[in-house]
Amino acid sequence: YDSTAKMEGKKLSSKHKTQALPITQNDGDQIGYLLLSVPHEWTMMGRLEQQFLSGMRTILIVGAALAVVLGAIMGALLSQRLTAPLQKLAAAARAVARGDLDHKVEVEGSTEIVEVGNAFNEMTTALSESERQRQNMVADVAHELRTPLSVVQGNLRAILDDVYELDKAEISRLYDETRLLSRLVDDLRELALADAGQLRLTLRPTDLAPVIRDSIDNLALGAEAQEVSLFASLPDDLPAVQADPDRVSQVLRNLLVNALRYTPAGGAVTVKAGSADGMVEVAVADTGAGIDPGDLPHVFERFWRADPARVRMGSTGLGLSIAQSLIEAQGGRIWAESAPGQGSTFRFTLPVAQATL
Repeated sequence: YDSTAKMEGKKLSSKHKTQALPITQNDGDQIGYLLLSVPHEWTMMGRLEQQFLSGMRTILIVGAALAVVLGAIMGALLSQRLTAPLQKLAAAARAVARGDLDHKVEVEGSTEIVEVGNAFNEMTTALSESERQRQNMVADVAHELRTPLSVVQGNLRAILDDVYELDKAEISRLYDETRLLSRLVDDLRELALADAGQLRLTLRPTDLAPVIRDSIDNLALGAEAQEVSLFASLPDDLPAVQADPDRVSQVLRNLLVNALRYTPAGGAVTVKAGSADGMVEVAVADTGAGIDPGDLPHVFERFWRADPARVRMGSTGLGLSIAQSLIEAQGGRIWAESAPGQGSTFRFTLPVAQATL
């Protein structure tokens, strides 16, 4: 019988009997077999499903393999795209290390990579400018040393050849030249310490009024000899500053000596001071010839002078550079204002001491 109780009229084969379950009565007599089988059409459907699943499995395997290959290719291309700018930067860095400070790199890629490239180009520009300044400074130092040395050597040679007599006047001239050499060496050392951030400063609340007046008193005789008026105009309520008084005095001396040097007879050099926004500003003004606008940005450069052919008398050419380093090391800033025929004013600021705020 089949599942619908319809008699099939067929005998089970030995193979089917081994696959069937025997049906027995309570007394143990076997009366038949129970055989479960799938209809033929069901079997065909199962085969189709198996074929479909097998095909899908093949497609998935092939697709996965293609994805891996494409991923590897895309990864290689992306890696090359990302590393190519870095390789350019590395090559440029090696070129700079070999001394090619003018080497520039053109980088394309992400915003971050482009920013790195721009920063690299800015660095090489700064290095090139620094090297140019170093070379100029070496040449200037050699020139500044050569001038007094030539004077000393020439005068000594003249004394040996009996051209000059070895009197006090000649000895005084030679002594002045050696003092200039000594000041130049001291100034160079001062700037080297400033560049290395090793300037020795003793910052403390400092009353600027006596420092300014002492600086003026020390130069009063020289100003009188030049027939130049030298005085200060200071408020009574000028607050104390957080500074090193010795270094401030050094700055004032440099500015005052510079002002007196370029102020003609009958002129005046004035020191004024005031406070605003937590800073004290000091101004040293003269009535000299003034500075050309094109030269004004260079006045704090080492050994700079408006007329390269002009011989510097009694000056190392480093005073303003040292003044700038000293003021900036104390938390202030310094700048110059001038116009041809209207004199010059050098200003610097220093922070007000906390106790007086």
